[in-house]
Amino acid sequence: MNWVPQLLAVASKYDGDIMNAEVASLGKQLWDTYSESGPYVIDGEHRYSSVAAMAKDLHVSVHRIRKVIEETNLTKAYGPDQVRFDYHTLRYDSADNG
Repeated sequence: MNWVPQLLAVASKYDGDIMNAEVASLGKQLWDTYSESGPYVIDGEHRYSSVAAMAKDLHVSVHRIRKVIEETNLTKAYGPDQVRFDYHTLRYDSADNG
């Protein structure tokens, strides 16, 4: 997720002004595209492509989230649709896995 080269390329059209509206718009688009992908869904609105990214945003260890996923069989076809994790709802969207 290194968008710096893309953002700098656009900024170079504006004398390196990274605060330019076009640069900001591209940054938002890249972030939205990244954050809307992945099979892990928190609270029905935040998507993650990896357990590590999800753990970072939730400020918990990867081990702790993996333990909950494994104990509840969340990623298995026979597992539950969603589980509670602290004060959050964790869902695995198998249709978006891949």
